[in-house]
Amino acid sequence: MSDSERTDSPDGPADRMTFLEHLDELRSRLIRAAIAIMVAFVGCFFFYDEVFNFLMQPLRNVIEPYGGSLIATAPQENFVLGIKMSFLVAIVVSTPVWLGQAWGFIAPGLYRHERHLAVPFVIVGSVFFISGAVFCHYILFPIGAEFLSTFGGVGEDIEIRYRVSETFSFYARLVLVTAVMFQIPTLALLLSRLGVITPGFLVRYFKYAILLCFVFAALLTPPDPATQILLAGPMILLYTLSIGIAWVGNRMRGKGREDE
Repeated sequence: MSDSERTDSPDGPADRMTFLEHLDELRSRLIRAAIAIMVAFVGCFFFYDEVFNFLMQPLRNVIEPYGGSLIATAPQENFVLGIKMSFLVAIVVSTPVWLGQAWGFIAPGLYRHERHLAVPFVIVGSVFFISGAVFCHYILFPIGAEFLSTFGGVGEDIEIRYRVSETFSFYARLVLVTAVMFQIPTLALLLSRLGVITPGFLVRYFKYAILLCFVFAALLTPPDPATQILLAGPMILLYTLSIGIAWVGNRMRGKGREDE
């Protein structure tokens, strides 16, 4: 079916694509997202010294008062680390682009009035993804590093010497997990506008959501109560915020259907 033959219908999605067309669309969207990430990656790699100092400064603030330091134990370690750090930062700074491509892929399967969600989806998703990364960098990671570095006390017989590559792997996992968890309001906005969830549904399962927040926090963070609470607390607040977002999304959905 050609593009000119595809018409909007109030009873179904605007575009009906074959399986091969979906695969081709997915390939195109992935390529565009990859290009955006690679452009950001090149810029970050060019300023690698600044990127390294920024990402590792919270850990330095924790370990340097105890005489701790970061070390590299292989000739290629710094170079590989530069690639990993630049890639992580590139993913974060290019968030609006790859979220936009994700929306562009699912949009053909939506109704015409649902396509107006593109801008809110990209804006809300980008804000919360980047906010999650920032929260982890400035709050969650330093507190987790403080607990793990000083667990049991730091005496004269224990020197803090962290391999920089292993330390960054721990940091990167924590940042990405937190950023993804901060997408709860984005998911609530999308699902409420699509009519999948309602504010009443979120309120009804609030107590189960609290339990899941602590379970996920325990599974995804270092084994210390402070870090787990610091991740679970914002998740619960975001879930609460999502109830209001779902209410707005349902109202917008009702108005959109009336306009149709």
